[in-house]
Amino acid sequence: ELATSPQTLSTSPNFNKFLKTVIIIHGYFGDSTYPNPIKLASELKKIGNMNILLLDHGSVTRDNYYLATTFVRYIGEALGSALMEIYAR
Repeated sequence: ELATSPQTLSTSPNFNKFLKTVIIIHGYFGDSTYPNPIKLASELKKIGNMNILLLDHGSVTRDNYYLATTFVRYIGEALGSALMEIYAR
């Protein structure tokens, strides 16, 4: 299920804040639709019941290493803020 904001994720019937949450962030090249993040998520689902979040920053970094290294701090801060909002509900 696609969630585009902390609000939609926290109200999703597929997200349980009491389960372990794994976050997959792709590298500077590509996005979360590339085979590796999807394959990793699929393998993690086999291990057990958990939330799996694929963070996609491809629209911001656009396969540009310089942009990816510049924005990594801001992406991390945004992720932290989103997680705090999700788990505060």
